[in-house]
Amino acid sequence: KKNHGRGEDEVRADAVSLLQFDKAKIEELVEYVLNQDRDYNERQLKRRVGIGHNRPPAQLKCSGLQVSFAFQTGLRWSEQHALRWCDVDFLNQNVTVVTAVRKAGKSALEIGDTKTALSRRVVPLAPKLSKLLSEWKLLSLYSSDDDFVFPTGLGTLHNSSSNTLKRVLKPAC
Repeated sequence: KKNHGRGEDEVRADAVSLLQFDKAKIEELVEYVLNQDRDYNERQLKRRVGIGHNRPPAQLKCSGLQVSFAFQTGLRWSEQHALRWCDVDFLNQNVTVVTAVRKAGKSALEIGDTKTALSRRVVPLAPKLSKLLSEWKLLSLYSSDDDFVFPTGLGTLHNSSSNTLKRVLKPAC
């Protein structure tokens, strides 16, 4: 929209409408990306049981779970990417956020402290989300305590959030 020539009341009214999310649309989007993952993962799991299959099994997709996790917990992408299984407490249904991914130089990444001191926190998990996470842990090739919850196909750290945005969220929208 053209912003020049508009009054303050009109500009503020537009800003307020940006903050109003349609819960049904978000649920529809999350369910769509979760179904995309399920379809892909089912095909991959069928390939794993073939006799004489010499290739190592491929890592399954969790991008739908990652989008759902982001909406339900409010974690930043950098916090999600640094999350390890040891940070997830299934018994108490929560996640401890103590680290985040940050740039270390021009192209290198490192895991370190969160953006602010208040960002270190314990975030509760809804029972449905906790169940999805535990199912993902059982399916993932990378499920030891030191592994990332949302790894790349090689079990490594994501470079940025743009890959998930371009390949998952934008097509789903």
